[in-house]
Amino acid sequence: MQPEGRSLGSEIAAVLADRTAYLNARSLWLQDYYQSALFLPPPSLRERAAGLIDGKPSRVWQLAGQGGLGKTMQVRWLLARHWVPRPASIPCARVDYDAVDAVMCARYPFLTLVLVAEQLAPQLPRNPFSSLLRAYAPFLALARLGSPGRDDIDAVEARKANEAVPELFVEGCRAAGDRTIVVVLDTLEELSLRYPQETVELVRQLAAVAEKVKRLRLVFVGRYAIPAVRQSFPNVTDVQVAAFDRARADTYLEKVRGIADPERRRDLVSRAQGVPFVLALYADLVTHDPDVVLDEVHDRDPSCCTWSTG
Repeated sequence: MQPEGRSLGSEIAAVLADRTAYLNARSLWLQDYYQSALFLPPPSLRERAAGLIDGKPSRVWQLAGQGGLGKTMQVRWLLARHWVPRPASIPCARVDYDAVDAVMCARYPFLTLVLVAEQLAPQLPRNPFSSLLRAYAPFLALARLGSPGRDDIDAVEARKANEAVPELFVEGCRAAGDRTIVVVLDTLEELSLRYPQETVELVRQLAAVAEKVKRLRLVFVGRYAIPAVRQSFPNVTDVQVAAFDRARADTYLEKVRGIADPERRRDLVSRAQGVPFVLALYADLVTHDPDVVLDEVHDRDPSCCTWSTG
């Protein structure tokens, strides 16, 4: 017997909408899923990630670490393999300021929220961000590198958008019910270095939204901690991405990459000097050709398997 006021057709439609949203979510993060297949999660990462979702001790992370230590891979793993898949089934969005027009995103903070809404919309049944996207999706051409129609907008239009978009975004999040939403802002230090005041305004806008949407979780990612984040989020949790110690590097080579020879592993660990990206490059060479002589590879290409952590 069907619940009063609810038909079988409406129940089927609700299930279909839910399954479609989940399929959309998994599809959105499919590339990240495959790219993170060889990632070795740091100890306690799952527990810390669960704490973020629970809001304990904070609803905001600041993930920082030098280049090559695996910040982006950690984010990919969390999104595609931990938060988005069931049972968590958390709608997620990621804005990488290396992949968009940082000038425009700094000048017009509302663009970040439109980019986020565009990613979240298909992951939620019945698209709670439809009003926002109908009105402001055309402005995304400003944020996309190489996009046609990238004319600037006048000051009055920009001011109206900066006022309207945050409120529409809040409405969309609230319409999603009690669903937790995770938003990742990646490579934020590039924005902060070039446009410090604009970065302050962007983070301030995100803080105002987070204050109204208690189920929103924010992850700021960069090579170093951004002062603007601490200013707007005094309780932010700092998550430092560390280099591999020798034991962890050896575990990665043996358990993840399948390199059985302990002498070979010791050599690779020594060469990589704790940088996961470099270690992965060496592992690629050795798994492709177990007999490869790495010194000869370096003689042919001195830049091979090097990485600046700056």
